[in-house]
Amino acid sequence: MLRTSILVALSLCLSTVNLNAQDTHEETVFGHSGMALTGLWVNWHHQATSFDQSNTYLTGWMYGIEFGKAIYIGYGRSNMRDNIQWDDQPSQVFDMHFDAFRVGYAYKAYKAIHPVINVDFGTGRNTFAEVEDRVFIIQPGIGFEVNALQWIRIGFEGGYRFNTGNDIKGLSDSDLSGAFGQVVVRMGCSWGRHYKSPAKRWGSNWDNWGDDDDDDDDDDKKEKKKENDEIPKNYEKG
Repeated sequence: MLRTSILVALSLCLSTVNLNAQDTHEETVFGHSGMALTGLWVNWHHQATSFDQSNTYLTGWMYGIEFGKAIYIGYGRSNMRDNIQWDDQPSQVFDMHFDAFRVGYAYKAYKAIHPVINVDFGTGRNTFAEVEDRVFIIQPGIGFEVNALQWIRIGFEGGYRFNTGNDIKGLSDSDLSGAFGQVVVRMGCSWGRHYKSPAKRWGSNWDNWGDDDDDDDDDDKKEKKKENDEIPKNYEKG
């Protein structure tokens, strides 16, 4: 699974970078506003949490795409590594796994260390005393991420897992909810430039949203002004 995930990530990165290199200067709604596709990632996470005052450990994977060097959208799965005996009763074995979508935001991701906010949500399956039940899980988290290499990022997060829709007798949603801490390792690639915020990029007048006033134009204007300044003031045509 690990080797396959790495090969898939590298293949997608190479193909996308190749397409990105074929610059046609075509304007699009997302690309022009700084929200174009800018990265492809594969995640592995290791999460510590607890159920019934028993510490346990979850692992999982996730595939995701990045927009505008800041927004992350992914999908993956988390599995409990070891079953636990609820109330220390051998007949009350508890297990769980859940599939979730993730929406995340990285603030100033170009910095070596930067804050991140993530929200996972999706359906899960709890098993208690051989009774299975489907539930819905929402898992917000906040933390920071370290750019170890250009293609490896390591995140440290903490948050709370909300379990809803439990129908197993003897258990409640609050029993299945709880705090967590996790380490996330991301491997992949990211390309493109880091854009300024819209307010800075187009000025305080939001009516200018979408005008062709990007950083390349600013550089061209500065270069042209520099050339004009180098022309002697007493220069006369003819």
